[in-house]
Amino acid sequence: MTGGEDGHDRARSTRRKLSSLYSEGAEAYEALWAPELLPLSRELLPRLPLDEARYVLDGGAGVGAFLPEIRSHARDATIVAADLSFGMLQRAPVKFPRAVMDASTLAFQNDSFDVAIFAFVLFHLSDPERGIAEAARTLRPGGVVGTITWGVENDNAAFQVWAEEMDRYGAPPPDPDFARFDILDTPGKVESLMSKHGLRPIDSWVGEYRAPRNPDEFLAHRTGHGLSRLRLHALSPEVSIRCVETVRERLKSLGPADFEERSEVVYVIAEKK
Repeated sequence: MTGGEDGHDRARSTRRKLSSLYSEGAEAYEALWAPELLPLSRELLPRLPLDEARYVLDGGAGVGAFLPEIRSHARDATIVAADLSFGMLQRAPVKFPRAVMDASTLAFQNDSFDVAIFAFVLFHLSDPERGIAEAARTLRPGGVVGTITWGVENDNAAFQVWAEEMDRYGAPPPDPDFARFDILDTPGKVESLMSKHGLRPIDSWVGEYRAPRNPDEFLAHRTGHGLSRLRLHALSPEVSIRCVETVRERLKSLGPADFEERSEVVYVIAEKK
């Protein structure tokens, strides 16, 4: 795990920017991205011991789309939603306890939860290992954590067009601190970090994300939420409009297969020793 004052200051700055990014894009995230992540997240639930759980943590709960799904498997549990972004979390169902906090510094006591779920969040931490360490700390002995991260991604032709125009119009490069996919992109990498913090891996597998898109859907995702939106909004309004218009024109030459998004999805489940 990283340390030092400079590292801490940089991590705090990144967390503030990340929180703002997701708060500002919460509406688009809820409409566009959350419905696509939900089927992928749903695959984790049958393999977790939720039916006997009393306390469950949804770490990085976002807009809370996953919470009713968790409830269907953990009918008697108190399910707590935690997320760094207030703008995201305020959209979560109010019947669930909600707490604004960073997954790498959870404000919960030791041994608080029977099950912890971190779906598509660990790679957004400045130090993903700290998030795993916090999961271990807040789980009771014998408790179980389930994580979902992105594996190998296949950039399609449409995204390549987007990236080229972002560069050509002077958008700043993606901040590597905003997403550390390479640290968690295989089951072995995640399992290794878990083992360092008293978590015994008991199950892992690799799934697949596939999403066909048309040009309008592609641009809605790029401009509405996530790191693409961050790069675009770093440009002046006039330049960003011209950039999107250029992308839209170039996309006209592409076929349906050029818009399909594909990526591996990495699932790991571990038990606290």
